[in-house]
Amino acid sequence: MIGQTREILANLGIDVWIPRENACQQMPEFSLWRDQSEPVAVDQMIEFPQISLPKPGRSDIPESVVKSRETEKPDVVLTPKLDTAVQENLPQVISIAEPVHIPPFCLQAISLEHCAVVLNATVLSQAEQQLWVNIQNACSAQFYELKWPFPLVEIQDGRGVASYVQGFLDAVSSDKNLLSLGEIPHCSASKVIQLADLQSMLERPLLKKRLWQFMQKSVSDHG
Repeated sequence: MIGQTREILANLGIDVWIPRENACQQMPEFSLWRDQSEPVAVDQMIEFPQISLPKPGRSDIPESVVKSRETEKPDVVLTPKLDTAVQENLPQVISIAEPVHIPPFCLQAISLEHCAVVLNATVLSQAEQQLWVNIQNACSAQFYELKWPFPLVEIQDGRGVASYVQGFLDAVSSDKNLLSLGEIPHCSASKVIQLADLQSMLERPLLKKRLWQFMQKSVSDHG
């Protein structure tokens, strides 16, 4: 039957002969239509759109905008920091205060064995000077005097006058009772026994009594 069929096909001009060396082609079994996908050409070249990059050194920002941004930048002031060792070697600026002017004054004192008497002798009347001389002659005593300002210009600054007065009183009294006839200028000593001044003693002689009590003790002990 096969030969008859081939003869009929040959008469019709249909060559159905297949060489033996050619293998029969097996058609693959297709899956359902919904599982099929379009074939993808892997070797197909995909062209991407070319993006033009700006050249270095150029900007698309308008020049006016750039200038406005530059003007908005705050000015930065850089302060150099010095090393600690360098700062220590820098000269220190010392403010020199103006010298203080103190009006001239004069202190006079006598030192006895057990006490010292001091007064402000800047301005004394003739009667006060005579009374002061009588007090000095009443007993044997050493006489001291401090005049301000000092002759040396270097030590005429009034800021140290209180120290000079205190030093004078310490040298005169030397662990003795210190009696002052009236107020002593620029004196801050707390151990000063203040008595009446010379003018008050002239007006009221009874005020001399306490001064003589201190001095008589000194004279009697010395005799």
